[in-house]
Amino acid sequence: MVITVNISNPYYTMLIQSIEKEANAHDFSILIRNAYRSPEMEAACIENALELGVDGVILLSMPQNPENLNKLSGKIPVVLVCNSDNITPGYDSIEMQMRDSAMLICDHLFSLSHKSIALITTAPLENSGRRILLSSVTEQMEKHGYSQNLYIFSGEPSNTYIETYSSDYDTGYALMQNEGIYDLPITAFICTNDSVAYGVMDALYDRGYKIPHDYSVIGLDNYLYSNIRTVSLTTVDHRMTVKGKSAVELLVNKIELLTESNTIDPLSDLHTIEYKPHLIVRKSTGPAPQAQ
Repeated sequence: MVITVNISNPYYTMLIQSIEKEANAHDFSILIRNAYRSPEMEAACIENALELGVDGVILLSMPQNPENLNKLSGKIPVVLVCNSDNITPGYDSIEMQMRDSAMLICDHLFSLSHKSIALITTAPLENSGRRILLSSVTEQMEKHGYSQNLYIFSGEPSNTYIETYSSDYDTGYALMQNEGIYDLPITAFICTNDSVAYGVMDALYDRGYKIPHDYSVIGLDNYLYSNIRTVSLTTVDHRMTVKGKSAVELLVNKIELLTESNTIDPLSDLHTIEYKPHLIVRKSTGPAPQAQ
């Protein structure tokens, strides 16, 4: 079973496809459940995994309640795909260093003479990755003496766990309707994922601005659509294809151990694989206006 956050998010869709491809290569099929960052729905997914007697579980985010996940200990193998800054001990994991992503983004913008930057994010408290990105960007801005020039605009926490498929795009677009943004000396926007960046870019285009001449925009995750010529979004690649493959390989190894011993000690023979993010520079970023 693959427990994801929301299959409408392209990040998770791409991960799931790579997981399914590798699972099929090992003669396994997958069952997908959406937990929507809800502790209650996550608990229901885990109970469902126990009821169905699935061979293994891949969780595509940090557990909302680790106690729920502990119900699988010794019964069903588990692999987490998560940020390395915030992991749950006792489980195999595929990790990504979000702090490295923030450093890549900031170094790129600094190299283009951007000193006044806005972070556009969906509700940061709902997601550890967003919180880490926010703190890491803040740290980089302070390190370079630009702490007074960081502006943060965030969406409201969701009132429902099941949102529209375009919620991240809508958040990016809606936040850019704040008239005060255009009175600030901002030259670049960092977005917490590519969907948010698409909303930011469309809002800028609707107001007649040119990207990157007037503003630079950078995303996170490198969705398939970000490479389309008319989008050409600078973003950070989080290695979804290889992360999904590695998650299945770890899980299959654990399943084989369970078959051989009929028990699993969750604290023994653990494996952690960490992938480094890569900056993909496209046409949505350029020199800050004052440097042109």
